[in-house]
Amino acid sequence: MRKVFVELYNKGMIYKGLRLINWSPALESAISDLEVEYKEIKGSMYHIKYPLADGSGALDVATTRPETMLGDTAVAVHPDDHRFSAWIGKEIALSFAREGCGVVLIARDRKALESTAAFIRQGTGGQAAVFPLDITERESVETMVHDVTARFGRIDVLVNAAAIVEPIGPFHACDAGEWERTITVNLFGTYRVSRAVIPVMIERKYGTILNFSGGGAFGARPRFSAYSVSKAGVARLTDAMALELREFGIAVNCISPGQVNTDMFDAMVAAGPEKVGTQGWAEFQKRKESGGDPIEDVGRLALFLVSEEGRKITGRMISVRWDPWEHFPNYTDELMKSDIYTMRRIKPEDYGKNWQ
Repeated sequence: MRKVFVELYNKGMIYKGLRLINWSPALESAISDLEVEYKEIKGSMYHIKYPLADGSGALDVATTRPETMLGDTAVAVHPDDHRFSAWIGKEIALSFAREGCGVVLIARDRKALESTAAFIRQGTGGQAAVFPLDITERESVETMVHDVTARFGRIDVLVNAAAIVEPIGPFHACDAGEWERTITVNLFGTYRVSRAVIPVMIERKYGTILNFSGGGAFGARPRFSAYSVSKAGVARLTDAMALELREFGIAVNCISPGQVNTDMFDAMVAAGPEKVGTQGWAEFQKRKESGGDPIEDVGRLALFLVSEEGRKITGRMISVRWDPWEHFPNYTDELMKSDIYTMRRIKPEDYGKNWQ
């Protein structure tokens, strides 16, 4: 809780004014301009139910001051609540919809798509269309692109966020069919949707493609071989697409979302320590306790990359957590003349060594 409030304060997201509670990083406590003294009293905890738009249940919110819930309300979602486990795609769609974009949602689960679309429409008043399909099926993808173009007239942004992480475990012990399926979904799925959308963007000489390639692409990830290989492929595909499509006004980048606790993370934890390994299991337990990285930052980076300044950058693998992307506009020219934030072979010379 302390970490969350400090981060919000530093981002200027907690109001600092008369009679409102503020967080003081110096005191590491909540304070008020008019309540610097306090005393403990015996009170009651009130539970309020907020119904979900899809009718699947309600959120339970507990408070000692129910009157504060009648105005502007902030709801904290428990990271282990399965109803909100797949929010990276939803967060990006919401971010775009809030900016006035019409969004198209693609996945295999029609019920989940309809629920998300209703959530977006009610929350933003924007357009949200759904296309239930398997991105590994070429004809279905091509039909979807045709229908989307007919309905909206154009496609400005493509976000390739679909991915699976299984099988997990030693490479030689993983089921071969599952291993190949992960490559098909993560790499070939990104390829098929991109290939279908690109001609629409080329025709208008405008577009942005955002792929996803996490930490598994940039370093060896034991026991996650299929996922790592697929994401390394996505990163190199991003390189190639960026070089080929730049002349058509199309920017292509990869987002590394960080340690966001999504349904994929749940699958990794569910695999258990035997498959994940001792080191990975310890890492996951710490991540579970911390709640993971803020999912909102993924949406913020996506919005930046489709902005006028962000579209000057292409062919990069950008980390939500580790890279100073908010300052990229100050260094765009220098960045694009370098191989910074790309996948490359490391040579002895990079470490000041001469082995000849």
